[in-house]
Amino acid sequence: MKKRILILVTTLMMIITLPFSAFAHGGRTDGSGGHKDNKNKSGLGGYHYHCGGYPAHLHTGGVCPYTGGGSSSSYSSTPKTVYATSITAKNVPSKINAGDTATLEASVYPSNAEDKTITWESSDSSILTVSSSGVLTAVGVGTATITAKTSRGTSKKFTITVNEVAAESISIADNETEILLGDNKTLICSFTPDNTTDKSVEWSSSDEAIISVSADGEITANKIGVATITATHKELTDALLIEVKPVDAKSIDIILPEDVETNDSGKTKLKKGSQMQLNVEFEPENTTYKDVEWSVSEEGIATVDENGVITARASGIVIVTATAKSGATEEIEIEVYSDAGNIATGIVGLAVLGGGGAALYYKKKKKKEAEIE
Repeated sequence: MKKRILILVTTLMMIITLPFSAFAHGGRTDGSGGHKDNKNKSGLGGYHYHCGGYPAHLHTGGVCPYTGGGSSSSYSSTPKTVYATSITAKNVPSKINAGDTATLEASVYPSNAEDKTITWESSDSSILTVSSSGVLTAVGVGTATITAKTSRGTSKKFTITVNEVAAESISIADNETEILLGDNKTLICSFTPDNTTDKSVEWSSSDEAIISVSADGEITANKIGVATITATHKELTDALLIEVKPVDAKSIDIILPEDVETNDSGKTKLKKGSQMQLNVEFEPENTTYKDVEWSVSEEGIATVDENGVITARASGIVIVTATAKSGATEEIEIEVYSDAGNIATGIVGLAVLGGGGAALYYKKKKKKEAEIE
């Protein structure tokens, strides 16, 4: 009787403890502290851990989130910190053209790592630069290594080659086909595509005597005429025909001698039989053609030669006009007077030297302009 009671009690105990054993293990625990779950009752796959009674779980990266270890032999009620053990990246090109950009993306494993921060580094910033957010920029030509790194030193490296971008065409970026004599300016050569890697240019002139050009594209207008400036990049060329034009006078000013006589009203006067040298100043000073045509309103009163020398012949008022090649003109009024008491004739503004030469000194006619200056 006692034996039957013992068998009955044992059977009841097994029935009572069976569900708990199934919940805790669902299979026999192996040497790693886990066990198979062939029917995936836990929903974690075909293998999981309990680690001494904890809910079914995985050991991501070999670390138990409850005990901090990979075995069920030690237990802790506080989960250990999970660190990133590897990095996965995407959108990382193996080759990229100079001037191009790309946005790199990366994530850490395991996904429940506490610190998922990733920093980026370039082995050669003269070839590739990378921002803190993973924006990659190809700034040179060559090969560099980009490194993605976690806060605990886990890293992954990528080797990227930056290719040269060849020019498809070149063009001298200047629409002006004229330049004034004596002027200079720098021509610029544009490239297609814009991110062409090598933008070196050789400059040449069809006639350096007319237009000379430096290695950096600066042209200088040396002589009136036409010359062709050519830009050459490898097998590509472009040319520009440029005309050197004279600098025209915008205005002229008649210059009087310092010892000129004036009447009571301040007007210039010249004694009959005397001569006076007139000269001209040009605006701008670098006017190309400085030839002047002289004329008088009354040749019976005074005459003027091609060099601007006035000869007073008879009493009266005469208008002297100077005309530049550009058409700019200037006039001056001269009063010719006679002096019977003075026999000698003078040459105002001309100091006659041994061989008939002259030392000339001039002043501006317009007093208002002189005051402004």
